Amino acid sequence: NLSGLSSGTTYYYKAYATNGGGTTWGTQQSFTTVAPSLSAGTLTAFGNVCINNTTTPNSFTITGTNLTTANVVVGALTGYTFSSTSTGAYTTTLSITQPGGAFSQIVYVKFTPTAVQSYNGNISISGGGIGAAINVAASGSGVNTLATVVAGAATAITQSTATVAGQMISQGCTNYTAYGIEYSMTAGFANGTGTSAPSSNYSSGNFSSNLTGLTPATTYYYHAYVVNGAGTGYSTERSFTTSAPPPAQLTVSALTSFGSVCVNALVGPNSFTITGSNLTATLITVGPLAGYSFSQTTTGSYNNTIGIINPGGTQSYTIYVKFNPLAAQSYNGAIPVAGGGAPTVYVNASGTGANTPPSAITGAASSITTRSAVLAGSIAASGCSSVTAYGIEYSSINGFANGTGTKLPSTNLSGSAFQSSVGGLLQGATYYYKAYATSSAGTAYGAQQSFTLTSIGAGFKLFPSPARAGESVNLTVLLTDLNPGYYGLQFFDVSGRMIHVHNMSVQGNFIDRSIPLPAHWPIGIYEVRLINFEKELGRQRIVIH
Repeated sequence: NLSGLSSGTTYYYKAYATNGGGTTWGTQQSFTTVAPSLSAGTLTAFGNVCINNTTTPNSFTITGTNLTTANVVVGALTGYTFSSTSTGAYTTTLSITQPGGAFSQIVYVKFTPTAVQSYNGNISISGGGIGAAINVAASGSGVNTLATVVAGAATAITQSTATVAGQMISQGCTNYTAYGIEYSMTAGFANGTGTSAPSSNYSSGNFSSNLTGLTPATTYYYHAYVVNGAGTGYSTERSFTTSAPPPAQLTVSALTSFGSVCVNALVGPNSFTITGSNLTATLITVGPLAGYSFSQTTTGSYNNTIGIINPGGTQSYTIYVKFNPLAAQSYNGAIPVAGGGAPTVYVNASGTGANTPPSAITGAASSITTRSAVLAGSIAASGCSSVTAYGIEYSSINGFANGTGTKLPSTNLSGSAFQSSVGGLLQGATYYYKAYATSSAGTAYGAQQSFTLTSIGAGFKLFPSPARAGESVNLTVLLTDLNPGYYGLQFFDVSGRMIHVHNMSVQGNFIDRSIPLPAHWPIGIYEVRLINFEKELGRQRIVIH
């Protein structure tokens, strides 16, 4: 029985026998002692593990045969600790007592990375009388991961605000310290280059940020973000578009018509109102339109075009308008109102430049005799220019055209009334007349009126009596034997001496005219005779005083 041999060693041996004759050896033989051995199973890789975190244990099994009683030693490998029980104390090396011979032991391994790096290596196992140590491969990495976050939908979108949601799927290797939404008007903007809108309403992984001060009708791009010890984790990009503002609008009220206005006259102001909504802060212009001028105050400066300083939003402005026609024509048109970001609107303007003549009214006829009358008229309005002439126009034709009669100019205007005297008319005839007034704009006529002269009575009449020397008397003669021709009116004094003859050419079968009396006649009674070729047709006495 051999003992104390080395394991795993080949020994050579011979049998021998000794007697008195000496020692004899057999032939050499050999044997090899059995070597102690250890083997180990595989250790499942730990993968990525947040730094300073310790994993739950993975394990491998050590199996030994023909071992000596020497302890089996496990370790050490940076980042890993070991224990012979899952719940025991874990140490950087592990020494396992065993009785020798056959051996089996589960070794539990935990991984605790302290830096962001790979922790791949071999765990050495030795002891139990084996020669070289065996190795168990260990694999793990220390990481410091960002939070995992996704961007939610944008809601409550207006022209300038929106609420944008985010969700944290995982906070990463360390606790989050901040979260929110980052946004930009640039598609594909780089993480960290947008505008940050931090949030503080985290609940069960969900949060949201209220974005304000946005531009209407604009597309915004956004990421959700979460900050932890590893840095900032961002979601993929999403987008939303703010609402377009209601269009800017201008409305205008009506402008009262200026009607007919004398050329070169300035009238007004009339006014209209501009009402604007959703306006931009740009100038609002009013005008131009020929014949019209504008102001924002009744007594301010009036110009062909005005600009209104407009702060935007909802505004209302009163515009005052004056009308100044420079020609006799229509000035109907549309005043443009533009600006404030709104489409141009128009205000209808109506006015006419006029050079109206005066207006005349035909008055009554008075002091009607057999051959004369006084005709009245008045000027109702002077029109657009001063009246330069006025009077009565008359004719024996009913409905005679304006300007075709006989004009009787007057110069006795009193207030608006005037008169014209007409004589030398035909006794008993009807005459038609109109008042007229003339200015640079033309001549206006009143309505036609008429009068009828008194008829001459039959016989020879001379009146008045008494009469005054140097004045006139009226002679009327209506006789059956009076024919057209030459007649003489002879005047005799009380002594029978003819002192005066008034010769006449008679065109009809009557005489109706005024006879002047010499101024030097003395007071007295005179006999007057009407003769034709020495034939006396009538006589009458008159008194001169």
